Amino acid sequence: REKTADVMAAMQRHLDDLAATWADVTSVQVYTTGELQAVLEPGILALMGTAAPHGVHWFYSRPPVEGLDIEIDIRGTWREVRLLG
Repeated sequence: REKTADVMAAMQRHLDDLAATWADVTSVQVYTTGELQAVLEPGILALMGTAAPHGVHWFYSRPPVEGLDIEIDIRGTWREVRLLG
Protein backbone atom coordinates (compact mmCIF):
# COMPACT_ATOMS: atom_id res chain seq x y z
CA ARG A 1 0.00 0.00 0.00
CA GLU A 2 2.81 2.41 0.88
CA LYS A 3 4.71 1.72 -2.34
CA THR A 4 1.55 2.22 -4.39
CA ALA A 5 0.83 5.48 -2.54
CA ASP A 6 4.38 6.67 -3.24
CA VAL A 7 4.10 5.85 -6.95
CA MET A 8 0.69 7.52 -7.26
CA ALA A 9 2.07 10.62 -5.51
CA ALA A 10 4.89 10.67 -8.06
CA MET A 11 2.33 10.40 -10.89
CA GLN A 12 0.46 13.39 -9.42
CA ARG A 13 3.68 15.41 -9.26
CA HIS A 14 4.39 14.59 -12.91
CA LEU A 15 0.89 15.69 -13.89
CA ASP A 16 1.33 18.91 -11.90
CA ASP A 17 4.67 19.57 -13.61
CA LEU A 18 2.95 19.24 -16.98
CA ALA A 19 0.00 21.42 -15.92
CA ALA A 20 -2.20 18.39 -16.56
CA THR A 21 -4.85 16.61 -14.51
CA TRP A 22 -6.19 13.08 -14.27
CA ALA A 23 -8.90 14.17 -16.72
CA ASP A 24 -6.13 14.30 -19.35
CA VAL A 25 -5.07 10.70 -18.69
CA THR A 26 -6.39 8.09 -21.12
CA SER A 27 -4.27 5.07 -20.22
CA VAL A 28 -2.78 3.68 -17.00
CA GLN A 29 -0.42 0.69 -16.93
CA VAL A 30 0.57 -1.13 -13.73
CA TYR A 31 3.48 -3.56 -13.60
CA THR A 32 3.67 -5.74 -10.48
CA THR A 33 3.60 -9.33 -9.30
CA GLY A 34 2.30 -8.12 -5.95
CA GLU A 35 -1.30 -8.25 -4.77
CA LEU A 36 -3.09 -5.58 -6.78
CA GLN A 37 -6.67 -6.24 -5.64
CA ALA A 38 -6.13 -4.76 -2.18
CA VAL A 39 -4.84 -1.42 -3.49
CA LEU A 40 -6.63 -1.09 -6.83
CA GLU A 41 -9.77 0.73 -5.70
CA PRO A 42 -8.55 2.75 -2.70
CA GLY A 43 -4.98 3.37 -3.86
CA ILE A 44 -5.25 3.77 -7.61
CA LEU A 45 -8.79 4.13 -9.01
CA ALA A 46 -9.97 6.51 -6.28
CA LEU A 47 -7.06 8.86 -7.00
CA MET A 48 -7.54 8.68 -10.78
CA GLY A 49 -10.87 10.51 -10.57
CA THR A 50 -12.28 11.10 -14.05
CA ALA A 51 -9.62 8.86 -15.62
CA ALA A 52 -10.90 5.80 -13.71
CA PRO A 53 -13.50 4.83 -16.35
CA HIS A 54 -10.61 4.21 -18.77
CA GLY A 55 -9.52 1.40 -16.46
CA VAL A 56 -6.11 0.06 -15.61
CA HIS A 57 -3.99 -2.31 -17.67
CA TRP A 58 -2.31 -4.71 -15.25
CA PHE A 59 0.79 -6.50 -16.44
CA TYR A 60 1.44 -9.37 -14.04
CA SER A 61 5.19 -9.10 -14.30
CA ARG A 62 8.15 -7.55 -12.61
CA PRO A 63 8.38 -3.85 -13.46
CA PRO A 64 10.61 -3.03 -16.42
CA VAL A 65 12.81 -0.96 -14.08
CA GLU A 66 15.06 -3.29 -12.09
CA GLY A 67 14.66 -3.11 -8.31
CA LEU A 68 11.05 -1.87 -8.24
CA ASP A 69 8.11 -3.85 -6.85
CA ILE A 70 5.50 -1.75 -8.64
CA GLU A 71 5.65 0.65 -11.55
CA ILE A 72 2.79 2.74 -12.85
CA ASP A 73 2.92 4.71 -16.05
CA ILE A 74 0.27 7.01 -17.43
CA ARG A 75 -0.35 8.75 -20.71
CA GLY A 76 -2.90 10.95 -22.34
CA THR A 77 -3.52 10.85 -26.06
CA TRP A 78 -5.95 12.64 -28.32
CA ARG A 79 -6.17 9.72 -30.71
CA GLU A 80 -4.63 6.30 -30.73
CA VAL A 81 -4.33 4.22 -33.87
CA ARG A 82 -3.53 0.54 -33.54
CA LEU A 83 -2.34 -1.44 -36.51
CA LEU A 84 -3.05 -5.14 -36.30
CA GLY A 85 -1.33 -7.52 -38.60
